[in-house]
Amino acid sequence: VTLTVVDTTGNPDLDAMTVTVVDTTPPWVAMKALMDVAVWDVMVLNADGAFDNVGIVNWTWRIVHGNEIIMLYDEEQVEFIIQEADIYKATLTVTDAAGNEATAHITFEISEDDGGISTALLIGVIVAVVVIAVVILAVFLVQRGKGPREGA
Repeated sequence: VTLTVVDTTGNPDLDAMTVTVVDTTPPWVAMKALMDVAVWDVMVLNADGAFDNVGIVNWTWRIVHGNEIIMLYDEEQVEFIIQEADIYKATLTVTDAAGNEATAHITFEISEDDGGISTALLIGVIVAVVVIAVVILAVFLVQRGKGPREGA
């Protein structure tokens, strides 16, 4: 930038200077999670709501459950498989070209019966099928004369 200054008597003076504009505005971060998932489903985390005045250059995802930490980088959307019922904590940090950062957190719990069949229900169905099979077999054997007889 060149600056020209003129005094009250009309004498001009020029000076050149460099002006550097520094981005000090951090990004705005938001994430969404597909919450209707069960064990062995694919969890989708999305940061398409994050934005910056200059542009986001890095997405860093940190997903924690129990003692396991999953780190995923440079993707606006990430997917991972839910391997067990647990409490999961996800942290997303976005960085712009000037190095400004913003972070968001989300916690979600996946239980055994989220979206799937519960263990108790599964056991009940198996027991019912076995009982029905035994009754059918007993009726079949009695009709063929090979079942328990009276007075024997």
